Amino acid sequence: WKPYPDLLQHLKVSSTTSAILIPQEIIDGRVALFAVWGDQLFPSDIPAFRIFTGQVTSAIIKEQLHEAGEEKANDLSRSNAMIETLNLVAATVSTTTDYDLINKTLGNELKKMGLNCMIIIQDKETMDGHIQYYSIDSALMRHAERIAGHKILEQRLELSQWPAPFDDVILKRKVVFIDDFFSLITSFMTKVVPRPIAVRALRAVKLSHETKGFFLPLQASGHGFGSLVIWGETIKASDEPTFKVFTKQIAIALDNARLFRAQSKQAIQLH
Repeated sequence: WKPYPDLLQHLKVSSTTSAILIPQEIIDGRVALFAVWGDQLFPSDIPAFRIFTGQVTSAIIKEQLHEAGEEKANDLSRSNAMIETLNLVAATVSTTTDYDLINKTLGNELKKMGLNCMIIIQDKETMDGHIQYYSIDSALMRHAERIAGHKILEQRLELSQWPAPFDDVILKRKVVFIDDFFSLITSFMTKVVPRPIAVRALRAVKLSHETKGFFLPLQASGHGFGSLVIWGETIKASDEPTFKVFTKQIAIALDNARLFRAQSKQAIQLH
């Protein structure tokens, strides 16, 4: 108690004070410890306090269940709204073979949900990434690049340069959720700029420690060809199934656009 000389006085604890400690199990196996103290407590008071703390515990559990029910209902409503919006986006991009239109439609619609995205296409031979598109506002990106003193998103990035989660996304084709997207990207940027500058640059493009992200593999026609990165403060790990389905639809649209572009180029060469 030496670091807190006035604590015992504030708590009304003296050499004549007795205490009763009663543990009570609450939700998810957690234990609440009830402490009662005073100068007029006796062992015979324990049964009465057991009943009292049991009633308090029941009230706590009831409130927690109520909050959990409300949260689940809110999550379900949010998830349904997200699915509906993402389905509309996927349906829209599936009707075109224009790469640029797909990118812009994807970016604009995700922004309405408070999200940003980046599309990375991989080289078949080296697996290096080529940033095809990012939805960050161009004025914000220019400002961030002035702070950093160079281009933040180079057009080509070697596989070895990417943060660790990309190993799973690119090589194992796994979905990766990042709870602290800001810290991950900061650590990536500190390879080329000092940390304080990296932090300022990322804050300039509206990233914070509240930002979360998904790294999603792009696969179509039996092969992987890139990654879709989506980030924002409203994303939750529980959104993974929704984003997985959405990414599959986006991947098909992008692959169709790629095939159309290749066929058009071949037709032009033949003529």
